[in-house]
Amino acid sequence: MQNLGAQLSINIPLDGSITEMCKEMVRRKLRKEQQEIDKDQLDYHLVRALRCAELHEKGFMIHPEAKLASLCSDVVSIDAYRTSQGLPLGLSQPSLKPSEKQVSTSSSDFEQP
Repeated sequence: MQNLGAQLSINIPLDGSITEMCKEMVRRKLRKEQQEIDKDQLDYHLVRALRCAELHEKGFMIHPEAKLASLCSDVVSIDAYRTSQGLPLGLSQPSLKPSEKQVSTSSSDFEQP
C-alpha cells in the first residue's frame, strides 16, 4: 500500500519590504537603461556631426533634394556661424574663465540663417 501526500505553502510578507525592494530595483534598472539610451543618442549625434564635418572639409555635401539632406543641415563650421552672426572670423576671442562662460541650452542659438 502506498501513501500519497501533497503540501501547499503560501508566503505572505507581513511588512511589504520585499515588494518595495523589488520596486526600487526595477526603478534603478529603468534609470540605468534610460541613461544608456541617452548616451547612445549623444554618441549618434556626435558621430553624425563629425562625419558631416569631414564631408564638408573634403568639399562634399549631401544633395539638397536627397532624402537624407537634413542629416547634415545643422552642422556648420565655426567660421560660417560667425559670419552669419556678423562676428569677426578667427580664434581671436577673449578667453573666459570657466565660471564666466555662458552656457546655452537653446538649439535656436545655433540655427542656420
